Amino acid sequence: MMQSLGGESVYDGRLVDVRIERFRHADGEVVTREIVRHRGAVAIVAHDREVVWLVRQPREAVGEDLLEIPAGRLDVDGESPEDAARRELAEEIGGAGRTSASRSCPGGSRSWPRRSTSAATRRP
Repeated sequence: MMQSLGGESVYDGRLVDVRIERFRHADGEVVTREIVRHRGAVAIVAHDREVVWLVRQPREAVGEDLLEIPAGRLDVDGESPEDAARRELAEEIGGAGRTSASRSCPGGSRSWPRRSTSAATRRP
């Protein structure tokens, strides 16, 4: 069993918060972890049974545009992950969509957002 020994906030931003936290493992080892928290996100594998739809997104952190599946933040209060996925599909590829699969993020990692991610399909 892991025991939390506390921590401190080192950054409170618009998109993420960062904490330095310490834990004691069952064997007595004490570890320090950098924990990033955010409101969560959705990613959608949009396809028409033949083609997977990708979007080109500018990614300043890597200095170029990347091809990605449609995705976005859970940043609208009260919006479900499924509704956020539909909103992102409309914004990024101009399509509606229907949810075909959904899964929760792993609850075992404190650094993983405790939200849901959703997958949706888009039919032309």
